[in-house]
Amino acid sequence: GVSNLLDARLVARNGGESEFELSGGNRVVAPATTLAVGSEVRLGIRPEKLHLVPLELADLPGTASAYSGHNWLEGSVADASYVGVSTQYVVRTDVGKELIIYAQNLEVSGQQGQLKPGQRVRVGWKPQHTFVIERKGAAQPTEEHDV
Repeated sequence: GVSNLLDARLVARNGGESEFELSGGNRVVAPATTLAVGSEVRLGIRPEKLHLVPLELADLPGTASAYSGHNWLEGSVADASYVGVSTQYVVRTDVGKELIIYAQNLEVSGQQGQLKPGQRVRVGWKPQHTFVIERKGAAQPTEEHDV
């Protein structure tokens, strides 16, 4: 299947969570890993686990509380393709990575209600929907440091 992969570096481990810094400086949380702090990884998120919120709605009290604790990246819709049961979006994030998102068409019919190319959005996902892949060939730390 399709997965979105983001290059990152493990910066901290706290109990059941690990914190990663993406190449653009954003920080995201994923389930705990046994890798050493400083390890270069790829973070994977399946397209159906991502959700989109138009930027102008993202900070409204109801929206913000509904997605509390989620990882977020901002970007712009590059493409929207209606495929019946869902819409496939391509979002070009501000960290320079394109993400594919499958949004189920629960409230929309056809192209009405779709996000439009160029529209600013936040792409969010639950930390537990993130999987960690060690980057082979990347420089890895030789000592382990917990935070």
